[in-house]
Amino acid sequence: MLTVEGYYVLEASGGEAALRILQRFATRIRLVLTDLAMPGVDGRNLGGVISRCWPHIRVLYMSGYPAAQMINAGALEATWPFLQKPFTAGQLGQRVRELLGELPAQ
Repeated sequence: MLTVEGYYVLEASGGEAALRILQRFATRIRLVLTDLAMPGVDGRNLGGVISRCWPHIRVLYMSGYPAAQMINAGALEATWPFLQKPFTAGQLGQRVRELLGELPAQ
């Protein structure tokens, strides 16, 4: 979906793989899209490492569960950017552009 929007995408199979990619390419990465529920390093922990080590990188969290449920479970903070699955390519593109400062926030 994001490549169609003109973004260059690096894919990771999970949190650990994402951290390895970040260690190599962090200076060129502007945003990480992560699911909250992943085995090993989950989205919440991945986002925490990103905010500590690479504060210039934005994180967009996603889940098939509603935001309220993820907040109540302690997996998501109410202020974190979130996109509930399923979403359209347009919704994803708009949210990414907002987070990267390419569009004003709605």
